[in-house]
Amino acid sequence: MQLNITTDYATRILVYLGRATVRCNVNEISDAMDIPLNNARRIMQLLKKSGLVKPVSGKGGGYTLGKSVENITLLDIMTAIDDTLMFGGNVENYYDPAYTESHIIGTVFGRIRSFLETELSLTLAQLIEGYSL
Repeated sequence: MQLNITTDYATRILVYLGRATVRCNVNEISDAMDIPLNNARRIMQLLKKSGLVKPVSGKGGGYTLGKSVENITLLDIMTAIDDTLMFGGNVENYYDPAYTESHIIGTVFGRIRSFLETELSLTLAQLIEGYSL
């Protein structure tokens, strides 16, 4: 897992689309969200592949969200951008409790996973509404 500028850009693109009442084209989104056009195009393809956005044909074309803002989480966005992101399995069970260090590591990793899962369950709707920390 890596938080990088691409994840930031993808989140901004989805927030923009989530606020929009009509379809938006990549040029418009790129300009409005201060994202380099080539990056916006590449990210849009990743978001389309993951089902987070859908293309709209017709004059002018554009994109809309592929899901409602309530059904898109930060975890969805991150996994659309980085397919190596994993939170599956029970990390605590990978460590043998007979070994104190191993048990401590498993417990710590379990806590980290729980924290991340909670924070990454934040929805696009909450971001748009101004999530308060």
